[in-house]
Amino acid sequence: MKSLLIHFSLVASIACAPILSASETINLNFEEGPSIAISYSKFEDKNHQVTFCGDDYACLIDGKPFWGTDGKIPQEKINHIKFTYNKFATELDVTGMYDPLVDVSDKTRIKVVHYYGDSWKVRGRFSDGAGSYFVEWLVTKNGSMRTAIGDSESLYDMFHSWFDQ
Repeated sequence: MKSLLIHFSLVASIACAPILSASETINLNFEEGPSIAISYSKFEDKNHQVTFCGDDYACLIDGKPFWGTDGKIPQEKINHIKFTYNKFATELDVTGMYDPLVDVSDKTRIKVVHYYGDSWKVRGRFSDGAGSYFVEWLVTKNGSMRTAIGDSESLYDMFHSWFDQ
């Protein structure tokens, strides 16, 4: 199976604001047809249950692990990511994804790869520094599934352990 990497060209330029009062959406249009819409808003901790592990280290939000910070309360949350190709559209799983720091001027953050037939892989790099994380989704005509999420160290350790057995 040979993958075809599709580079994208951006139609609009919307920079991420550090503090948002309402939901913002970034639209990424790719040369070969697919598009990605990322909707995010300010994280309101009063609307969530934040669990601390230790004095001031946040480790769970609403009882689930989260990505995007290094134990701090997130500033932003991803509400939706929508993949569209021709007349097909599907939502991507964004559970636990915070502080995206996505900016349409940085063309290296999101990639869409034509995987095989009607299947695509969407890959993203979100946040920065110690809070950065990587995500991959498999998208087919039947919907989508998140296949990987984690920080670079955890993903390296996981793959390293799989192949060294």
